[in-house]
Amino acid sequence: MKTLGIELDSNRLCYVLASGSSSDDATVVGSGKLQLGETREADDVRKFAAEVGDLVLSLGPDRIAIKAKPENGQMRAGAAALKMEAILIAKTSCDVYFLTPQHLKKIEDNGELYTYLQGAWKAAVGGFDPPKKKTASKGKAKAK
Repeated sequence: MKTLGIELDSNRLCYVLASGSSSDDATVVGSGKLQLGETREADDVRKFAAEVGDLVLSLGPDRIAIKAKPENGQMRAGAAALKMEAILIAKTSCDVYFLTPQHLKKIEDNGELYTYLQGAWKAAVGGFDPPKKKTASKGKAKAK
């Protein structure tokens, strides 16, 4: 199984592709980063989307695991991170999981990777055993 771990930092998408049969024997197959230019410049967003599409196509992950950032509150993700998340989800056909920092805390750093790739490594390893996805609850229609 190949899991693509992603960490979004400001306007940078850091990734690590890990391969193995479980989180215990995961090894790094590829790593790197992509940069989103101006978030309100259409050409920059299109270029980034094409790069993400090419990346996902060339690496061929079985699953993608993203280190989650809150959408609101004091430590919330910035606009660029949310746009990059949306582009990534739109450009892939495999399952995408969001893993909390608490879930990834127990995973050891990989000494062979740069510091800025450690979050993506932990997401990749955590992606081998992701939490179960919650099913969407169906709300009741309001009576008029």
